[in-house]
Amino acid sequence: TLARAANAILLFGGFDDGAPQPYLFDTWPWDGATWAPMYFASPYPSPRADAAAAVLDGTLVLFGGEGPGPTDLGDTWTWDGALTDTWSNPTPAGTTPSPRSGATSATFGGSVVLFGGRSNGTPLGDTWVWDGSSWTQRLVTGPSPRFHAAMASLGPAVLLFGGDSGSGDLADTWLWDGTTWSQQNVAGPSARSDATAAPLHGTVVLFGGSQGTAMLDDMWTWSAGAWMQQFAGGPTARAAAAATGP
Repeated sequence: TLARAANAILLFGGFDDGAPQPYLFDTWPWDGATWAPMYFASPYPSPRADAAAAVLDGTLVLFGGEGPGPTDLGDTWTWDGALTDTWSNPTPAGTTPSPRSGATSATFGGSVVLFGGRSNGTPLGDTWVWDGSSWTQRLVTGPSPRFHAAMASLGPAVLLFGGDSGSGDLADTWLWDGTTWSQQNVAGPSARSDATAAPLHGTVVLFGGSQGTAMLDDMWTWSAGAWMQQFAGGPTARAAAAATGP
């Protein structure tokens, strides 16, 4: 999990198949010059990979992921970006998202929007909003259940593309305006999951991902209601990369 908080970019956890304990729970901030591991007193998130993360008002919000077992997790953690601070594990009032991994999230309109993921291998299609203290489920019709979709905020909306339905990769484009999801009936990238998306200068840039067992290396931009492929050369084919906007 990689995201930009107030004073640093934070990398947390992940999965190392060759390690004695493959699910990781180390915290690494990048302050613009160096990586420096942080050693917190309890509490801090348990070992996990495939968590959802977004930044709200300079605070990193981390939800769920897959822990040892494997087990899907359903806890919420925050970190305010101060290099001497600690993780916080708020206890939100009311209902919270069910345990899941592979969900996607983005910051929008003073909240964090979280969509989908998978629970015990079953794709999910629910929409949740974190306002800084509590989760609220938005009971709306939207994208079909999926995990490992690409999501990024763009001006007055959040863009969601593709993902894995559990029976194949998807190629649909959706916008969330804070109230409703609307499908965009446009041509664009081929079906894929685990693509990387981030905002840049009024566009969303989408790169790579996987289509079945094939890794992809194409780049697309979304703006003014349309996708455009960019032929600029760049990274080799890959899936599940991390990116953040300026």
